[in-house]
Amino acid sequence: MPRFYFDVQDGENLSRDDKGLDFPSLERAQHQAAHALGEWVRFASPSSTGRQMTVEIRDEARKLLLRMTLKYEVEDHQLGGLH
Repeated sequence: MPRFYFDVQDGENLSRDDKGLDFPSLERAQHQAAHALGEWVRFASPSSTGRQMTVEIRDEARKLLLRMTLKYEVEDHQLGGLH
C-alpha cells in the first residue's frame, strides 16, 4: 500500500509530515485531507474573520501530487462588510 505525506500550511505555520499514512490510492488520501480541512473549519474560532489552510499531499519520493486549499472568510454585514 502506498504511503502519502500531508504537509499542512496554516497561515504562516508550516508543518511537514515526516511519518506519512498508508492509503490504497491517492483518491483515498485526498478524501482524508478533505475531511481534515472540514474539521479545521468546524473548530475555527467564532471570533476569527478569516484564515486559509493548505494541505499538500506528497508521495514516498516527496513529489507533490495534490494541493488542496480552503479559505475561511467571515463577512459581517451588520458591521459594514468584510473584516
